[in-house]
Amino acid sequence: LRWEKPVLTPDLEEPVVLSATAADQFCVTPIVNEENAIPHSASNAIINDCGDPAKLFDPCMPLAENIILNAASARPLSFHVTITIKNQEVQALIDSGASKSFAGPAGIQLFENAELPSLEIPAGRIMLAAGQIETINRLTTCYTCLGGCTTRLNTLLMPSLTEDFILGIDFLIEAQMVIDFFDQSWFYRDSPGKRYPFTPTETASSLVVCCGLRILDKSQEQQLKQLLDATLPKETDQPGITTLTSHTIDVEGHLPIKQRPYNVNPAMKKIIWDEVDSMLKNGIIEPSSSNWSSPIVLVKKPNGKYRFCIDFRQVNAVTKKDAYPIPNMMGILDELRQARYITTLDLSQAYFQIPLDPDSKEITAFSVPGRGLFHFKRMPYGLTNAPATFQRLLDSLIGKHFYPQAFVYLDDIIIVSQTFEEHLSLLKRVLEQLNLAGLIINREKSHFGCSQVKYLGFLVNSEGLLVDPEKTAPVIDFPAPKNVKQLRRFLGMASWYRRFIPQFATLAEPLTKLTKKSEPWEWGINQQTALEALKHHLTSAPTLACPDFSLPFTLQTDASTVGLGAVLTQVIDDAERVIAYASRALSAAEKKYTVTELECLAV
Repeated sequence: LRWEKPVLTPDLEEPVVLSATAADQFCVTPIVNEENAIPHSASNAIINDCGDPAKLFDPCMPLAENIILNAASARPLSFHVTITIKNQEVQALIDSGASKSFAGPAGIQLFENAELPSLEIPAGRIMLAAGQIETINRLTTCYTCLGGCTTRLNTLLMPSLTEDFILGIDFLIEAQMVIDFFDQSWFYRDSPGKRYPFTPTETASSLVVCCGLRILDKSQEQQLKQLLDATLPKETDQPGITTLTSHTIDVEGHLPIKQRPYNVNPAMKKIIWDEVDSMLKNGIIEPSSSNWSSPIVLVKKPNGKYRFCIDFRQVNAVTKKDAYPIPNMMGILDELRQARYITTLDLSQAYFQIPLDPDSKEITAFSVPGRGLFHFKRMPYGLTNAPATFQRLLDSLIGKHFYPQAFVYLDDIIIVSQTFEEHLSLLKRVLEQLNLAGLIINREKSHFGCSQVKYLGFLVNSEGLLVDPEKTAPVIDFPAPKNVKQLRRFLGMASWYRRFIPQFATLAEPLTKLTKKSEPWEWGINQQTALEALKHHLTSAPTLACPDFSLPFTLQTDASTVGLGAVLTQVIDDAERVIAYASRALSAAEKKYTVTELECLAV
């Protein structure tokens, strides 16, 4: 299923012809303005000042199939705005947690009165607060006026919705709205000085995507609390320390390496000194008289704070490498089929819970101007073999003992089950294993007994895998690149989600072509269209099902003169579900293949 952002040109009058199979494929065939050579959306009317739809449906509008929106418990505050559709004012709930926009009974009635057509789409499923599933199979596209600006609004029709309209993340991105929850106002991204207030209400959204969403009743909540209180040690600022292993740095007899500390300004020096004081207090480091010394580096985090790091690159270069395997992230995600009840555990200062071998401590020494020389007593971050040491420990504790209901990727632990009773038993056993090893979890950052959680950069729930809007936001907000370096950065971020995007390589071809050394830098309409197409695919990415390896798979392939594409599907619960998309660009030699050869190559 493909999404292409329409380019709305006021002087375009040719309508789009709805293909005969549109109802089945949710796709329209655009008629192209030959002069501009740009595909446009369907049109049966003229847009008025407040957004009557002149162009009703995008080519290949994103499918509503398998949308999973989990209802959270009632929020203390929610925010409404007044929107205008067909010259009629209605209230709409702003919900940045909802991945899609919805129309309730009043909204549906408005569409009917205004004779706005709705499109029948393949049935999608919505998970409600109590866990029941509701089917949605119709969508209406209109134009809405908000704050003096007109924006396209794609709404899924849901008669049981308690709100007239819910404006989800798809609308906020389309309109480029920025929400200021502290000031209880909003503004358009290109006009930050002009703010619009909205009125807080005591109603709750019926549909929100919520990470760490609980689906437990009061009795289950109480059972879970009792288990955690009885099993988890008392919270402390100090990390645990295991007696099951220690980390050894084997430099194979290499002479000590001494590096000068990097210059820092007074503000940075204070951050360093504060961190040193904290680590001394918690027994992480101690004064040293080592012949080794590595420099300190402060890395700025997204929240504006700094992470204290040591530049161990020269130490790593002379360290004998540990070949212990780190799991494949997608391999773990593909096995989370039993994820009705989900728990994720976050280990508090994970690496610091593993002691350093006494003979290795001096190798980790670092200098702090004005304070002296220190070395680590616990395994620090940044050592080349630290991930292998940590993974080996967690695999020995959890690994095969709990497969396929508990998985470990470094310090990220996930537990999944189909029933609450089973989940409680699994959680108890895992926590007991961690306690025996002397490892302490961060209760605040862990999520227990949820229906949906963030894990390894994605959202995981019983229906499968979704993109995390927080992770895709930097990609969607990425401005048009000004040079090859910026373009490669965008492609690198977007490629992380290529399994969610059909024909990714073909869509990105105008961009990847521009990264070649032989290609002069020229950013044109083809490149901008490709950039916007990839962004919109991310805003409408489907839920990918976790594969059931006991059932047969269906692999469909396609080829063009630009790239190869494939989609892996499986019939699960009588519905065909997408497992993953795959694609790649053609090499220069492959572009000379015949059509038959290309189709064979795709297979």
